[in-house]
Amino acid sequence: MLLNGKKRNDLRRELCPGSSRRSPANYSKLGRLAAWIVSLFIHTGRYGTGAIGLPSGADYSAAILSLLRAEPLLLAIPLLAGAGVIILLLPKASSEIRLPALSWRAALGLLGLQVLSFLAVAKHPATHYLIPLCISTGLSLVILFCVIRTAKGGVIRIVAGWVTLLGLLFAGFTSFAEFGPRTYREIHDRNAALLRLYKHAEQITQNDVRVDYYFSDSPEFPMRYGNVFARRAFSSLLASKHPKVLFFDDFTGKFETFTDEIDPETVLRQHDHLYFLGNPDSLHNVGGVDAKTFETIDKAEGFYLQKWTR
Repeated sequence: MLLNGKKRNDLRRELCPGSSRRSPANYSKLGRLAAWIVSLFIHTGRYGTGAIGLPSGADYSAAILSLLRAEPLLLAIPLLAGAGVIILLLPKASSEIRLPALSWRAALGLLGLQVLSFLAVAKHPATHYLIPLCISTGLSLVILFCVIRTAKGGVIRIVAGWVTLLGLLFAGFTSFAEFGPRTYREIHDRNAALLRLYKHAEQITQNDVRVDYYFSDSPEFPMRYGNVFARRAFSSLLASKHPKVLFFDDFTGKFETFTDEIDPETVLRQHDHLYFLGNPDSLHNVGGVDAKTFETIDKAEGFYLQKWTR
């Protein structure tokens, strides 16, 4: 799901032009963001790139099926709740609606938006991209509940609506009871492993230089990442709190502090060895040095502490 270094850098510059500069800039980029979202829907490539259209049928179908296998209720809840709302709100199905703001057209619009969002995610499938869409299924259930309570007439339809709502809630709570504890254990164990790796890295690099890069499990790296996309608005504050940190940006091919960019040749010339902390799948070369030649000191959950020696 990751783009190569050049494409990721182009994308970042498109979304946040001038992000590598520290000069004041206009923060109003909602138009660009909206255009990028539209591109997600209408282009074949990942993250709004490529030709206009849909990905190849086989790949797209496989991506859709993989997401549905991972989150089956994501299909069941919007479809069944949407169908229930539409049936209850059809003019002939209900003699009185106390909330005229609710209509079958609004429910159909919500369902359509959910379907389009799912199809956009399927272009670059990853279950964590489904989180906003999963949250929206709660809105589907709330709308169904409100319509059931306010609709009069058609007893069979209302009873069917209650059965549908309770069935979906039961399925959701059952899924939560099954996967919630397991997910908690997995996250707990993963976090423990990453914390151990970070503490080990801190211990080893007390008198050395550690370089964090995408992704690094250090607490400083998210600060750096967020600061870049905030157009370095917090550079001075972060630099005062963390004056000795060093990062490597594989998007630009340069080392960074919170305030400056440094050419790789300068950094490599100043040190006879460096420690790198991050995911080596996202690290290609550092100033012409092949990252695959780095010595692995420790690793956990896909994150590595590696040593470069001149």
